[in-house]
Amino acid sequence: LESFEGFPVNFGALWVPSIMVVCVLALHHVLPAVSVLVLVSALSIGVTTAVLTWRRSLSQALSTIRNFSSERLPDMYGELALFFSAGIMATGLAALISQTSPTLDIGAFTPEVAVAVLAVLLVLAIAGVHALVSIVTASAILLPLDPEPALLAFVFLVTWSVGATGGPMSGLNLAMQSRYRISAQECFSWNIGYSLAMFGAASVIILAFFS
Repeated sequence: LESFEGFPVNFGALWVPSIMVVCVLALHHVLPAVSVLVLVSALSIGVTTAVLTWRRSLSQALSTIRNFSSERLPDMYGELALFFSAGIMATGLAALISQTSPTLDIGAFTPEVAVAVLAVLLVLAIAGVHALVSIVTASAILLPLDPEPALLAFVFLVTWSVGATGGPMSGLNLAMQSRYRISAQECFSWNIGYSLAMFGAASVIILAFFS
């Protein structure tokens, strides 16, 4: 672990995800009535099978997927349980907010408000609240303010990406903890500096480009 330098970002690591993105966008344009979630779920298996078939053969591709599903996938039960629980909680909170209609005592979703919201969401992520839950809750509360879509999307993007590394209970860090026997405290101490730096950089971008 001490000699591990990270995963290099190169074409070999990105071309399959790039194909996924292109396929999802193309099919969503052709089939707008089909949910993006359904497209991603179906294409994740379809694209993987196609790539493995191209590299090897169809029989080996199916064998690899079957072995992964029966042997490797059960090892990820912690991450799967986390995402399922977060989805259920997010659905419940969204239903509660839609019935109670809470509002904020502010007139518009300004860049300054966006920075404050980002800070709150990142604190919640570090405290252990999954980004999916906080994003769904925040979007329901902020919707009456008619926020600028690009600004709101940027806030949620930073929340998800920085929260995934800064939150010791995120799926990414839970996977790292279970595979490399790292404690949650070590994850937090290693990532807090990065999280603060990214929050500062994101705040500067928000105030500079969305004012």
